[in-house]
Amino acid sequence: MSTPSPYNTPTPQVLPEARDIQAIKRPSSHGISWCTSGAKLFSQEWLLFLAIGFIFVLLSVISQLIPFIGWIISPLLTILLWAGFMYCCENLEKQGQFSFNQFFVGFNQQTGPLLLLAAVYISAMMLIFTIAGMFLLFTVGMDFLVAIQSHQGASAMSEERLLLFAMIALLMIMALTIPLLMAIWFAPTLIILDQKPFWDAVKLSFQGCLCNMLPFLVYGLVFLVIAAVILLPLFASWYWLIAVFVLYIIFTPIVFCTIYTSYKDIFVQLNDGVAIDKSHSTIKSQ
Repeated sequence: MSTPSPYNTPTPQVLPEARDIQAIKRPSSHGISWCTSGAKLFSQEWLLFLAIGFIFVLLSVISQLIPFIGWIISPLLTILLWAGFMYCCENLEKQGQFSFNQFFVGFNQQTGPLLLLAAVYISAMMLIFTIAGMFLLFTVGMDFLVAIQSHQGASAMSEERLLLFAMIALLMIMALTIPLLMAIWFAPTLIILDQKPFWDAVKLSFQGCLCNMLPFLVYGLVFLVIAAVILLPLFASWYWLIAVFVLYIIFTPIVFCTIYTSYKDIFVQLNDGVAIDKSHSTIKSQ
């Protein structure tokens, strides 16, 4: 048996064939199982996951430091590397291993739809902040003009009123951002693993999140409690910034592993119009 030469041209990554899938509703308790299953998946190749987690965090920090265009490059890189994380998770689950170069699969496979997804996300966030900014302009700004015309100056504007408008603007941002994140959350995974076009991936991601709000609430609370327990004591020490950076590197791949396990749980493959989940139970036929 001949041993392959390390100098041969690398074999291009072969992505799975397009799959017909459907999002189904899961019980709220599955929010906990996503976390435990993701942690278990992470433990199988924790050194390699930490390596790609470090690269992900490093590239994210460097891209954000680039003047003028860093805020654009950062989400572009995030979406492409997000897809790579998902590809690594699927290879680990199905083949028992993955390689470091598979982390960058989004740069040469399904790159167009992934970049389109990132561009839409950036544009949507710009629109959301523009709406909030216009609200503040027409409320706080008008109050300021009225105060100037009344010769009382800015002192006539109460702090309570300014705080109220600021809170309303923040709530507007949150209300508009949550649906956007729902549409984005599973989209890179659906594009890279299921070969879904951009629009189909966005719709399926939104549907998957919408019908599983309770499991996602539990999922978020689990991470909130873990973050509070770990991070709060660190803020009392002088080296908290370094510690948080290290924890960011550790938790980033764990979070991506939980995204993959939740994706596997929520999206089931259709077989002749019938959705079959991993336990082979039949969901309602379309």
